[in-house]
Amino acid sequence: MHRVPSNCGVAGLSRPRYFPDMSESLSKSKTVISGIVLAAGKGTRMKSDLPKVLHKAAGLPMLDWVVRSLQAAGIERQIVVISPTMAASGREAWRRFPSAVFCVQKTARGTGDAVASAYPALPGIKKPGFANAELLEDEGNPLQAVQPDEVIICAGDTPAITGQALLKFVAACRASGADLGVLAMRVADPTGYGRILTSADDKFAAIVEERDASPEQRNINRCNSGVIFAKAASLFGLMDELHPNNSQGEYYLTDCLGLAVQKNLKVVVHECDDWQDFLGVNDRSQLAAVEKILVRRMIESLMKSGVTFHNPESCHVEADCKVGVDSEIGPGACLEGRTVIGRGCKVGSNVTLDDVELGDGAVIGAGSVVRNYVVNPGENIPPLSMIQ
Repeated sequence: MHRVPSNCGVAGLSRPRYFPDMSESLSKSKTVISGIVLAAGKGTRMKSDLPKVLHKAAGLPMLDWVVRSLQAAGIERQIVVISPTMAASGREAWRRFPSAVFCVQKTARGTGDAVASAYPALPGIKKPGFANAELLEDEGNPLQAVQPDEVIICAGDTPAITGQALLKFVAACRASGADLGVLAMRVADPTGYGRILTSADDKFAAIVEERDASPEQRNINRCNSGVIFAKAASLFGLMDELHPNNSQGEYYLTDCLGLAVQKNLKVVVHECDDWQDFLGVNDRSQLAAVEKILVRRMIESLMKSGVTFHNPESCHVEADCKVGVDSEIGPGACLEGRTVIGRGCKVGSNVTLDDVELGDGAVIGAGSVVRNYVVNPGENIPPLSMIQ
C-alpha cells in the first residue's frame, strides 16, 4: 500500500554529506583526468555467485561507492574494468553510471593487466602488448572519445574511499610535478598489503607485495593503498616493460613505479590522513567491518547537521537516506533504501523504514516496520505497526 499525501513536506532535504560538492574539485581544472576503477576481480573468498564489487555495504554496491567518490572529487570520467562474466549482463545493467565507460578484461593476469585493459577507452594511448580487452558491447558514451592527461587508479572493492582523500592526493601529485604517485597509508597491522620501500632520503624506491617481501620488509607498516596517480602517457609508456617475474606470474601495476624511478621520472609518495578510507574487502567479515565505518560516518554527518540519534552505535543508515533538522532517531532504528524523513520527526526504537517518506513532525512508534509508504505531516503510526 502506498499513500500519496497532499503535501509531505520533505522536499529539499539533504542526505548525509558523504559525497559533498567540493568547491575546488578537479572538474574546474583544465587538465583532463580520468578514473580507472579495477572491478574485474572474482572475489573467491566471498563465496558467492555475485561479483565481489556488487556486494552491498550500507545500501550501495561497493563499486557505486567508489564511482560516487570519484565524482565527488570532480573526476567526471570513469573507466570501469570488468570481467567477461560481469559484461555478460549487458550494458543495460550498468545504466546507473552515465558518466562511466566499461572495458572488459578478457584475461585476468594481475593489476598491471587490469589497468592495461582500460586502453580501449583511452584514445591516443598505445595498446600494451600483453593487453587483451574490449569496450563493453554497445558502449556509446561520449566520454570515450576524450583523451585524458592524467589517470587515477582505484580498486572497486574499497567502498570507504572518499572524494576528499582523492582530491588531496591528486592536488599533492600535481603540486610536486609528479609523473606517477602512490597514496600511502600507515597501518598498525600491515599483513596482506604491499610495502612501500624508500631510500635514506625518503624518496620512493619500490613497492614489494607481501608474498614477495623479505622478513625485514614485512615489518614495514607504510603500505600501498592501491590508489595510483599517473600522467597517462607516462604510465602506458611503461606498460610494455612489465614482466610477470613474480611468485604469482602476474603483471604488477606497482612495478611501473619502480620502472619510472629507473627512467628518472618523478615518483612521489603521499601519505593519507586516515588509512581506513582505503580498507579493501576480500571476504564477508571485511565487508561488515567496512560497512560499520560507512554507517558511522553517515550518522556522524547527520548529527552534525542537526539530527539526534539515541544510542547511534545501534542504528543503521544507508547511503541514500535523508533526515531533516530536529528529527530524533531511536535506538536500534534501521533506515534503508531511499527513506526520507522530514523535520521534527520522531522515529521510535527498533523501527525499520525502507523506501519511506515521513512528512514533517510525523511519529513512528517503537518496533514498527514500514516499507514503500508515505506518512503525512504530523501523522502518528502506532507502535508495532506493520505497513508494507
